[in-house]
Amino acid sequence: MADVRITVHGQKYSIRCDEGEEPRVEELAAYFNAHVERLAKELGHVAESRLLILAGITICEELFTARSAESGEFDKALAEDLARLAGRIERCADGLDGGLGGGLGDTDKDKPSAP
Repeated sequence: MADVRITVHGQKYSIRCDEGEEPRVEELAAYFNAHVERLAKELGHVAESRLLILAGITICEELFTARSAESGEFDKALAEDLARLAGRIERCADGLDGGLGGGLGDTDKDKPSAP
């Protein structure tokens, strides 16, 4: 396994991946970060958890549109699954916004700790 350091909306994360997959993970992270940064500029101040969820949903929409264009047909069952998942993510985000957590994944270990 390899570790890749990525940055999303100024926050550093350590991601584990298979050896040799590091460039792809970095590329995907950069793509995701571009969506996050664009949304941050468009929406202004919004909770980070919501910003990350919106970026993920935006990318899912891109994927669904691409799949729909390829097959010529929208997969309704997949859309329903996404709607259920979005609801679960939203409930998790509400918990994060309520002070139950502080981020996603392994955060940067270099952050200063509280005194």
